[in-house]
Amino acid sequence: MHIHDAIRSCSSNRGLAPILCTTLVATAGAAIGDTIVDFDYFPDGTPVLSSDQISNQWASWGVTFSSADGGPIGHNASTCSYSLPNHVGAYPMIARFRDPLTGGAAVVQVVGSRQDWCWAPGEGLDMKAFNSDGELVASHFSTGAGTLHLFTMDSPVIAELQVMCYLQGVDDFQFSTPIALRPADVNGDNTVNAVDLGILLGAWGTAGPTAADVNRSGMVDAVDLALLIGDWG
Repeated sequence: MHIHDAIRSCSSNRGLAPILCTTLVATAGAAIGDTIVDFDYFPDGTPVLSSDQISNQWASWGVTFSSADGGPIGHNASTCSYSLPNHVGAYPMIARFRDPLTGGAAVVQVVGSRQDWCWAPGEGLDMKAFNSDGELVASHFSTGAGTLHLFTMDSPVIAELQVMCYLQGVDDFQFSTPIALRPADVNGDNTVNAVDLGILLGAWGTAGPTAADVNRSGMVDAVDLALLIGDWG
């Protein structure tokens, strides 16, 4: 595991579309083209308003956010935000990764966040990464104005990131492509059973993005059926 700073290049059309970013991570073999949630725009391009609470609006991108009690988290419109106008903060903010096709549990290889610009000594973001068994796999106390810190693992193992905010806001939350823990769990209920089999058979021969395409080959076929049966139960 390594922690790296990164350089981000972005193109955007404010008011019409969310920011599109590519992050270059300073290490060989790290994930490139990571997704960035800036908390300023929802995935459909609509702006995040002061009345909005942050929770599962980015589930289609593969991540949900919550507070420690499972409820939504608030955000602040502030000139301190790294990307204007918003950043978020909670005690802690919990990000969990999901398969965008099924909503089932997923893991990522790279995850991290920037903090806001208004930093002073003693402030920062205490970040902890956990695997699917709830075991701590990486931790770091991030300091410095606008600093981006990333956890980059050797393989996709991070299922959850917890961020404690010490007088700092979480901004430009970044993660690599979520990988489903159980791709054969077609309906995302954490069990591979007859329901998943029925969905797969109903989609037999279907091309294009579908949860029934277990191996993500672009076609639902006998390979997917074999993988589902192999992961039965």
